[in-house]
Amino acid sequence: MTPEKSHDFFQVLQHHGPDRGEKTAVLCEGTEVSYALLNDHIGRFGNLLKDRGVRPGERVLIALPDCPDAFYAFLGSMQCGALPVLVNPDLPRGDFEFIREDSRASVLVTVGDGPAAEAWTSPLERRILVDDPGYPTLFANASPVLEVVPHSPDEAAFLFYTTGRNGDLRGVPHRRGDMAFSAENYAGGVLNLCQSDVVFSTSKLFLSYGMGNSLVFPLYFGATAVLLPSRPITPDHVFAVIARSRPTVLFAVPTLYGMMLKTLDEGVRLDSLRLCVSAGESLPAAP
Repeated sequence: MTPEKSHDFFQVLQHHGPDRGEKTAVLCEGTEVSYALLNDHIGRFGNLLKDRGVRPGERVLIALPDCPDAFYAFLGSMQCGALPVLVNPDLPRGDFEFIREDSRASVLVTVGDGPAAEAWTSPLERRILVDDPGYPTLFANASPVLEVVPHSPDEAAFLFYTTGRNGDLRGVPHRRGDMAFSAENYAGGVLNLCQSDVVFSTSKLFLSYGMGNSLVFPLYFGATAVLLPSRPITPDHVFAVIARSRPTVLFAVPTLYGMMLKTLDEGVRLDSLRLCVSAGESLPAAP
């Protein structure tokens, strides 16, 4: 079985480090992270959690914009055996308090001026602020060497929170095996995603649609993920990213595609795109 066909997402990712080396894994507003550096930083973040006493099975609440730090926190948590809980960083304080209690999160990863930090009432040493002036030194001092904690493909590996029929928040567990399965059968089998692709998703990482598009699919195939931290995303944002980063695959929702078509002009170049994928909403009826 080749690494790209492995059912273990981390086995594939760790293969990419030495195999693809300096190939860009993540591109975010001028910041480029190679596959070698990505694996290094995932290990450092996982050890940062272990240095704080985080044990396998603990929940790590992550409230970050789409950025490389979100990749390190999410994958580093999983690699050390913790369960990441990735949430919208702009949620109201009351929602953060509910998710913290409901998920039994013992660690928070966020930015200092966000509502998640304000809502965190647990011990401050269990709060990691990636924009804190001391964080780069703390991160650099952590070891990049971190073995993957054994984990059954059928066990819950991470949580997303979604809105139920009554508008209440509900935690939905996902398995580690789902990552490789969806990559192999959908991204590979349907979209023909490959290592030469550059992928941009307008849906954010805290949504399961965005997580698959931006993290699982491109990293599984050794492609490049383009991240845009800003919210909300407008057609002008999308056109600017396409012009700057030249993605080959674009993921968006029907509403945004409709807005893009209304503002599209002759000066916009879309020739880098080989595929536009739509999900998250029902497609409108044909006119």
